[in-house]
Amino acid sequence: MFTNVCNDSSENHLNHNSLKLDLNINSLLNQKKELLKPDPEWIGLFSDRIQTKLNESTEFMIDIGKFHNNQIGMTINELDTCFENLNEITASVGANLILLCRKQIDHSSNFYVYECLVRRKSKDDDFQEVRIAVVGNVDSGKSTLLGVLTHCELDNGRGLARQKLFRHKHEIETGRTSSIGNDILGFDSSGKIVNKPTTHGNAQQWSKICEESSKVITFIDLAGHEKYLKTTIFGMTSHSPDYALLMIGANAGIIGMTKEHLGVTLALNIPVFVVITKIDMCPANILQSTISSLKKILKSPGCRKIPILVESDEDVVISATNFVSERLCPIFQVSNVEGTNLDYLKKFLNLLCSRAHNFDNSPAEFQIDEIYSVPGVGTVVSGLSIKGVIKANDILLLGPDSLGNYHNVAIKSIHRKRLAVKEVRSGQTASFALKKVKKNEVRKGMMMLCPSLNPKSFWEFEGEILVLHHPTTITARYQAMVHCGGIRQTAQILSMNQNCLRTGDKAKVHFRFIKNPEYLTVGTKLIFREGRTKAIGTLGLASFIDLERAIILIIILKMFVRISQSIRRAPNLIRTRVSCQEQIRCLANDKTNHFGFQAVSDQEKFDKVNEVFDSVAKNYDLMNDFMSFGIHRYWKSEFIQKLRPYAGTKLIDVAGGTGDIAFEFLQYAKENGIPDCSVTVCDVNEKMLQLGRRRAKSLGIKESDCQWIAGDAMNLPFESNVFDAYTISFGIRNAVDINQVLAEAHRVLKPGGMFLCLEFSSQINNPLIKIFYDWYSFEIIPVIGELVTAQWNSYQYLVESIRKFPDQETFKQMIEMNDFKLVYYDNYLSGMTSIHYGYKPS
Repeated sequence: MFTNVCNDSSENHLNHNSLKLDLNINSLLNQKKELLKPDPEWIGLFSDRIQTKLNESTEFMIDIGKFHNNQIGMTINELDTCFENLNEITASVGANLILLCRKQIDHSSNFYVYECLVRRKSKDDDFQEVRIAVVGNVDSGKSTLLGVLTHCELDNGRGLARQKLFRHKHEIETGRTSSIGNDILGFDSSGKIVNKPTTHGNAQQWSKICEESSKVITFIDLAGHEKYLKTTIFGMTSHSPDYALLMIGANAGIIGMTKEHLGVTLALNIPVFVVITKIDMCPANILQSTISSLKKILKSPGCRKIPILVESDEDVVISATNFVSERLCPIFQVSNVEGTNLDYLKKFLNLLCSRAHNFDNSPAEFQIDEIYSVPGVGTVVSGLSIKGVIKANDILLLGPDSLGNYHNVAIKSIHRKRLAVKEVRSGQTASFALKKVKKNEVRKGMMMLCPSLNPKSFWEFEGEILVLHHPTTITARYQAMVHCGGIRQTAQILSMNQNCLRTGDKAKVHFRFIKNPEYLTVGTKLIFREGRTKAIGTLGLASFIDLERAIILIIILKMFVRISQSIRRAPNLIRTRVSCQEQIRCLANDKTNHFGFQAVSDQEKFDKVNEVFDSVAKNYDLMNDFMSFGIHRYWKSEFIQKLRPYAGTKLIDVAGGTGDIAFEFLQYAKENGIPDCSVTVCDVNEKMLQLGRRRAKSLGIKESDCQWIAGDAMNLPFESNVFDAYTISFGIRNAVDINQVLAEAHRVLKPGGMFLCLEFSSQINNPLIKIFYDWYSFEIIPVIGELVTAQWNSYQYLVESIRKFPDQETFKQMIEMNDFKLVYYDNYLSGMTSIHYGYKPS
């Protein structure tokens, strides 16, 4: 069977599980007559389609000889004619057509299908980079294979090939890699290898390879010995490889660190393929036993891979086109001495493409992996560009240092694979010469960031981890090494949501770095290890507290009693002080509108609420962090994930002044490749909108993607049936008439549109949390409001508005009364906050 797979145009970098063209271009390839004798109109149409696809991705695959009229296959002469015609067309648009394999339809016929690759010709300083981490047990032949591939000479059986890769004397003497090595293999636009035989790689050789290549494979040669495991894991996390090559010696089998390295690749979700070496010196029965053991491991519940032995050109194409699904695991059997099956491996490498997403439009983030001091140049750093575009002479922030600070640094020059370039894009590795920076001022794990990010430093973080192995139990105060991106530092467990952890346990764990604060991003994979202890997980958000705010928060909490006592004696700060229980009782029994403890009319409340947000706008986000310990950011992230936007989603975010929900929505759409999403932020308070506009500008968000409109939630300035989704976060309780807000939400939504409301709740299910929550709300929040913003009464009102808001079930009924269907809600922190959902009937 032959299957066409549509190309995913939402990613700039091609994934080979989406290599096939869309139906419009396939329909052109289905016209046999035009393929054999193309007319000018058909040639022009096909050229336009090819050019469009090349603008979206650097290469894609086509099939010649497949038709929709139940006819499959052509004769060899017909296929050769079609290939020549298409080759001329692709050449005219700056690309090459490469024949990958010829498939015979069945053994009884003379009909075939050509599978071909269209690859764009690249500029001298522009090439696609694919990073492959090479792992496996010591003495499995990793460095030898890389020496054979990158230097185009077979090994002599005594380590000749690997000598060209080693960097240290002890590596040459022992034949074992102890550091992270790199070498490159270049393919031109015709799919031919551009590397030439040489005694040793050098700067001139690398730059020449890059100039002639359309695609460069970067091999990250990692150590196989157990004592270098820390270095190996650092290479896997910091270099962000697209794929992993697991090397196994045919004669030795699956021993030592093989399973350990395979486990790391699986934990980091890196697609892995296997190369079995030394088949020339291995008896057939031993080789078969090794393959059987390997297949058993790959099919096990822990791996769930589909092993496929690559023994033909057709197997190579099938493996490459289905590899990125992460289920298929190609297995190559090669000999570095005789060269057996090396051609299949090279063809497979030629078809691999980068898995990195395109974040060129995001603010720049560069991760530092290595630091050098070059005579005549100065300090040079190398690493991975995670997001954005960095150009020579750009000013970035370097940090964090030991105190958590960031410092301006200028980029003197940029090199990629020892080739001077003008800029570096997301997903590319590069090295930068820095101006006026000493080597001892930089360390591995530091970042270079766009100033608009306003980056923070973190001593503490939270991670959701799974313990893969531990001999006994893990408890609080346990210390181990954390690998997270370019970070490699010891961290201590401060707390976790279980008393202790054993092998196989999952938990949310609160960590603290021992030596330096770090720059962290939510969702990054982490590995937590020490000796035989291994755990994997991802960075969470709930307990992210940056250094500056953590110090302020600690001071506030330590001085709370003293501050509280002083406030009781300060009549100018509060007119009347009522106990927490009395306040709650008062609010529960009184049904009129309130501001603080004043009964007011609807219009008075509207005016006073507007005054509140005028007064707190400047410090609104800071106070939210204080009031919720940063947890509100986690709730908002969950809020957008529940929304599940799709291509072209048009969102209205009401009461969204400072833009938290809008920015979270646009970031989610970008990270998940969801095109054409836009958001309109509507807020009654102009100061909040001004703050949001400034934040959007600093983040580089286009006005077409995010509009800011002043308007009342009870009378929205929009036509009916306009938006696909409506969100309101921590704002509906401030409305004078909640039912009118819900009615307006229903009006502006399109049929089938989704309503989401994130709000504090008045009903908390856990009595202990309720006691703490009441005490914290009435005793602490107004105090913090006075200290940080000098606005005691404003935050007194915010506390009161939460208590006046209906409980979850009552609010659900109110949503249903306004003609929403499928209404439900999710509680967080025992009901402290809730997300309510509803749909406008189609």
